[in-house]
Amino acid sequence: MKKIVVDGVTFIEQQKSSDIQIVGLQRGHVLIGRFSRDGADCTLTDSYFIRRWGTDEGLGQLAEYGKRPETILDKCHRPVKFDILTTIFMLECNSEIWEKEL
Repeated sequence: MKKIVVDGVTFIEQQKSSDIQIVGLQRGHVLIGRFSRDGADCTLTDSYFIRRWGTDEGLGQLAEYGKRPETILDKCHRPVKFDILTTIFMLECNSEIWEKEL
């Protein structure tokens, strides 16, 4: 994280991202959505809990090819916020495919 001080005022660069990610969190929660991070604070918007993957080849197939017929997603109607330390893994998704799904 970059910091700059101008006339005694500290400005901190915020990371902005609209990357679509599958995120695995502690206690077995797996979500998909638009990921952003500000320091240790993470947020998923336009997100879903992935209740059933519905794939033959795991989460990688879901990330690359989008929702399968057997996939079950549960909509999160509010932003999901979590600390980066609760993240077990993040998997970048094919944004062209997932833009239509989210």
